[in-house]
Amino acid sequence: MNNFSIYIEKFVYLTINKNNNMMWLLLIVSGIMETGCIISLKYTNGFSNKYAIIFYTVFGFISAYLLSISLKHIQLGLAFLVWMGVSATGVIIAEHILFSTTYNHYKTIFMLLILIGIVGLKFLEQ
Repeated sequence: MNNFSIYIEKFVYLTINKNNNMMWLLLIVSGIMETGCIISLKYTNGFSNKYAIIFYTVFGFISAYLLSISLKHIQLGLAFLVWMGVSATGVIIAEHILFSTTYNHYKTIFMLLILIGIVGLKFLEQ
């Protein structure tokens, strides 16, 4: 497993070539993976559904791994805010689609504000 992790990290560094935009992309993908982790947690039914536990673990590991890579070039506080914003927005959207929760225009407005804040933070970072 350790060799696999080294190969993945080498691939990521060769791919991104220390490009800061790719670090932001990894951070956003990490937030999306965290959304999968949280939705999988809902399906575990108190950790009694073993398949949901496997998805929860895989999504959580990928999320943490991509977050840790992006933290090498993005400030911790800023990265955490973006990661949580993407995750929270993703969970709200997935919750509406998968669990048919109530949805209104106010949720849309506030999710857009979160996303505008993320874009604003990205531009301030440059």
